[in-house]
Parts: sequence; C-alpha cells; structure tokens
Amino acid sequence: KNGIYFTPPILTSRLLDNAEQAGISWAESTIIDPACGGGAFLAPVVLRIKEALNDSSPTDIIQHVKNHLSGQEIDPFSAWLSQVFVDITLLEECIQSSVDLPKIVCVTDSLKEPITQTYDLVIGNPPYSKIKLTAEIKEQFSRSIYGHVNLYGLFTDKGLSLMNDNGVLAYVTPTSFLAGRYFKNLRLMLSNEVSPVCMDFIEARTGVFESVMQETLLAVFRKGNMTNHAISTGVTIDENNALITVNNGSFTLPKNESKPWKIPRSIRQEQLLQLIRDNYSLLKEYGYTVSTGPLVWNRYKTQIKARKLKNTLPLIWSECVQPNGTFEHKSDRKNHLPWFQINSEKDQWLVIDKPCLLLQRTTAKEQYSRLNITELPRSFVQKHNGVVIENHLNMIRPIDNKPALSLKTLKVILMSKVVDELFRAMNGSVAVSAYEIEALPLPPLHKIDTIEQSIASNDSIDALERVIEDAYCGQITKAA
Repeated sequence: KNGIYFTPPILTSRLLDNAEQAGISWAESTIIDPACGGGAFLAPVVLRIKEALNDSSPTDIIQHVKNHLSGQEIDPFSAWLSQVFVDITLLEECIQSSVDLPKIVCVTDSLKEPITQTYDLVIGNPPYSKIKLTAEIKEQFSRSIYGHVNLYGLFTDKGLSLMNDNGVLAYVTPTSFLAGRYFKNLRLMLSNEVSPVCMDFIEARTGVFESVMQETLLAVFRKGNMTNHAISTGVTIDENNALITVNNGSFTLPKNESKPWKIPRSIRQEQLLQLIRDNYSLLKEYGYTVSTGPLVWNRYKTQIKARKLKNTLPLIWSECVQPNGTFEHKSDRKNHLPWFQINSEKDQWLVIDKPCLLLQRTTAKEQYSRLNITELPRSFVQKHNGVVIENHLNMIRPIDNKPALSLKTLKVILMSKVVDELFRAMNGSVAVSAYEIEALPLPPLHKIDTIEQSIASNDSIDALERVIEDAYCGQITKAA
C-alpha cells in the first residue's frame, strides 16, 4: 500500500560503504533516513557509529547517536520496528550506563515535515509507487515533477533539501529516473545541485526486493565538489548471500540538462560512450519522429474482431514484430484478435495508411536486443487500405516526405548491436519510450552513405556491424 520494499542487509552495508567513501564520518556526521521503514539503515548506522567511537564511554555513544541520527516514517508499525532495532543495537550501552534508550524515530509524513535541520548524510530506501498529483504536491515539488509522479522522486527532491552544503545523498531507488521522460525535471535538479559519486546497478531483477521486477540501483550524490564524474558498478548477490561487484567503468553526467543520462553497465559500453562523445545524430536529424500506436485496446473491446468483416482493418499487436526483425500479422496472446472494425468517421484517426517502423515498447534487459523492430510493409498497408496499431508499439515515421534515409536503412541501424548497447547505457526501465528513442545517439548523418553502400552490397551481418560502429568513431576495440 505504501510502496515499502525492505532492503537486504548486504545492500545496506554496500550503500553505507559507498557513503563512507563519499566522505561520511560515522564519528562526526549527522544522518537522517526520511523513510526509515523497518530500520534497514538506522541500526547498521548505529553499529558503525559504535565502531567509530569504540574508545568512548557508553554514555557518550548514546548521546552521540541521539544528537546525530534521525529517522522518519509514515507507517507507525514500521517506525516502531525501526526504533526497536536501534534499541537492540544500543541495549548493552544503556545497561552499562543506566541511560535511557534514545528516541530517534518520528512517526510523520516526511514529505510534509518542515525542514528545521540539514544533514551530512541523507540515506535510505524511499518508497516506490505512482501517486496522484494533488495541488499540494504540485506546489511543494514543482521544481522536480513532470507529468506522472513517483514517490521515490519526491523523496529524492526532499533528500536534496535535507542535505547541508557538503552533504551526501545515498539512496536505493529504481533506475527509471535515469532516462524516463517523467523524471526529466528531477534530472535537471540533480545536475544543478549535486554531483554523482558512484552508481551500483543491481544486476538481478528478482529475488532482491520482494515483488519488485524493475531494475534498482544504489546511487550516491554529493554537494560541493561538482566534478560530475563518477564510477558505475554492477552488483550481484550470489547463492551464498555474498556481494559480487564488477567494474562498469566511469562516466560524466551533463550539467544543467534534463536529457536521459548515459551511464555504462559494462566496460564495453564505457568504451562506446567515450568514443562517440558528440559524434552522433538524433532521429529528428534523420527526418523521423516517434509516437505510440494510437489504439488503447481495452477502450474499444467491441470493435476487436476474430475474423475479417465489413469495414475491418488488420490490428497490429506487439507480437507482430518477430525477433529476427520480420513482420507477421498475428494475434496469439490473451485477449488479442487480428481485426479492428471502423464504425464511423470518428475512428479514422486510428488508421495508419503509410509504411513505418514498428518498435516494441516493452523489452527486458535479459533479451538479446532491447530494440525489437520491424518494418510495416508497404504492400501490406496498401492491400488492406490501412492498419490499426495498438499502443504497445512505437511507430517511427518520416516527419515529411523527404527523410534523409530509408526505413530499411533506419531499421538496420536500430537493429545493430552498437545501437542496442548505447540504448542499454541510457535506458533505465523495461519501457522503450518514444522519448528515449528520440534521445538515442545514432550514427552521424554524414556517414549514412557508407552504411547504405554496405547494405546494397549485401555485406555480411558482421561486416555491416563494423561499418555502423566505424560510422560513430572509427574502429572500436572489442571488450573481452
């Protein structure tokens, strides 16, 4: 109900290590967890404070925790649980000193709580869930919201407000804020106010956070030293509950920009990002634009038919895009039928009467390619006098009648391995959005002739891949 997903202890420890590397001193820093949940961070922080103050008296340790550590939680039971874990962690010191256990957890809606103090470290695993945008939220968080609102984005904004001038923000969040359109104002705010220190991408999407299927990461930002240069790491929890880390390379984020961030998830991606730099073109420079299929099927259930009738057109679902890039008119998933009946002139806006590229809007990082694409054949469109495209597909269409390259060439480019890697370095969710495709770095326009020559010569797939890579930046060294 509240979007609470408890943090595995090994990830807590990793995030605390990262915060320490960012300059946090457990013997000196003030710390707050504004969504402390079940105490995943508060009790481990107390343990680190005790270790840092191991020469201090029990009374001094208790007083230090009371003065330096705070927790806020909207759910009373979770707040009680957090306090109990802190109590257990300090129980020995309280017994030795006869000092009462300090109350450090407050039951409150921290998003509405006035800021009376700033901190050296804001840490936690804020709740994840979409919420309704109210006038109050819109006014309070106007600088960071755009369109749909997710709780963790609001907590990121709040976290920045809770940081002091040299503060550190260390959060466990989904990766969707890295590229999603609805987080563009949040990215702009982050790029203006803080610099990244490190980002750990949690490789597994299952078995880490209960019922969470989206990708998550451990992100650390810091005010003050605005280098904007940071380290990317892949993190895996093995069967023995041990943490395995892999260096993904370094990255630099743009300043004062809201565009999707390009962050490597592998050394190969780091190489690509370093080599292409600004040597690329965007889709609009090719003369194309992206939009979603217009049909929201569950609003037109009565018009979806099992067989061809009068005034019916082929209904194009996401499964019409085959893994090998071919098109097949099919409807083999639940509630899918192959035909759509046009009932009146009001339905004409649903009809697509020209060829385009069809790109699946949802793919997983485990798939061979994130960009599953096909060309809607001209002959198929002409045969049926148009089609209706369902909105789990993106449509890539010419802006006018004079695009710089053909649909065929564009399809080959988007299906290439190098473009897939660049998309993976930019994308932060299972969604393949029009917004991200429009921001995707594509081979420079002035190199398109070379790619088209390779296609016309029927070069092998490997040879064509090399031509597309070379179009960006010359020969790319293959990572092992």
